[in-house]
Amino acid sequence: MRIFATISSFLVLAALTLAQVSLTISNSRLGYGEVLEARATNNSGDETYTTKALFPGMIFRGSTLVYPINTSQLFQPLPPDAPNNYRDFSWDQKDSDGNQVPPGNYRLVVDFFYGPTNSQVIRKTVSFTILPPPGPR
Repeated sequence: MRIFATISSFLVLAALTLAQVSLTISNSRLGYGEVLEARATNNSGDETYTTKALFPGMIFRGSTLVYPINTSQLFQPLPPDAPNNYRDFSWDQKDSDGNQVPPGNYRLVVDFFYGPTNSQVIRKTVSFTILPPPGPR
């Protein structure tokens, strides 16, 4: 019984920690060439998280990193208090070479760093689809 209570307490703590940050996107089905709009939010109320500067996420198609290839090691704070507790960013469906990516299924991954030296991380992922361009009429 004591082991179950300890495991339950740990699971509740883990769930609360994961709920302290969120990642949302404007649309899970994007038209070809449509801009993906995303928001990283700190819901903790007391802990400052950081995300990578410039573009805070990584875009994957399957297991292939599409954008950005050269990820920044600079960080930007995401404070716990509104109205500054979120960060909006967008992606224009271009890979790191500036080419339009093909239609298909993609993932946006954002790491939220925290702790005294930003050594702890919570990873959030959202999936989306880029639809094929419209055909001739």
